[in-house]
Amino acid sequence: MLLRTLFGFFYVVLPHGFLLIFRTIGSVVLQFLAWWVVLFTANYPKNWHEFNVGTIRWSTRVNIYMSFMTDDYPPFSGKP
Repeated sequence: MLLRTLFGFFYVVLPHGFLLIFRTIGSVVLQFLAWWVVLFTANYPKNWHEFNVGTIRWSTRVNIYMSFMTDDYPPFSGKP
C-alpha cells in the first residue's frame, strides 16, 4: 500500500493515463459520430459500443486500483 501511495503515479498513472488519453479522445469522437448514426438509422454500431464500453471499463479499473479498492493491477485492455 505504501508503494502504491508513493510511486503509484509513476507505475500506474503515467502508462495507463497516457494511453487512456488517446483512447478517450477516440471514444469522444465515436460518441459524436454515433449520435448522428443513431439519429438517422436508429442503430448503434456494435463495434463502436464495445470500444466505448471498453474505455469506461479500463478507466474504472485504474481508478479502483488507485483508490485501494482492489490489489489486482489493471490490465492494458478494455476487455472483460
